[in-house]
Amino acid sequence: MKTEDLISLLSTGVTLIDPRVSARRFGRAIILGGLGALVLIAVIFGVRPDIGVVSRTPIFWAKFAFPTTLAATALFLALRLSRPGTITGKFWALPALPVLVVWGAAVAVLFLASPDARVPLVIGYTWRTCPFRYLAVVGARVCRCVLGNPRACANPTTAGWGSG
Repeated sequence: MKTEDLISLLSTGVTLIDPRVSARRFGRAIILGGLGALVLIAVIFGVRPDIGVVSRTPIFWAKFAFPTTLAATALFLALRLSRPGTITGKFWALPALPVLVVWGAAVAVLFLASPDARVPLVIGYTWRTCPFRYLAVVGARVCRCVLGNPRACANPTTAGWGSG
């Protein structure tokens, strides 16, 4: 087969795809995964009775801002990776920014704490159960984003890491 014949064969019957398909699919996956995680949290851990009071504190909003900014930067990266021909450039390191900010704050708190309080600050009291609870809550969301949209990625391996 000649090159011209192959090109005409491959380009016959090609339809245009809406450029917002990836954004809609990721948006649906994020909403459904977020609702699933919210239901799991409410069922497994319950809702705090003092949530109205706690929601007015700065630490609540800091704890809310960290996963929100992490998810937003990862979504931005995953959307870029889902389009063929789009390079990530220096954007691949964007999800690391919120993590570095939290690590910097943790180092500052450890530095300012007394030596007796440092070990409980690092290990905490829930170290035996916290990883499994985290995996249960986040697992639903990651599965929905990665497994629910396998053909939307031009580079599935890198997009999977970005979504996770």
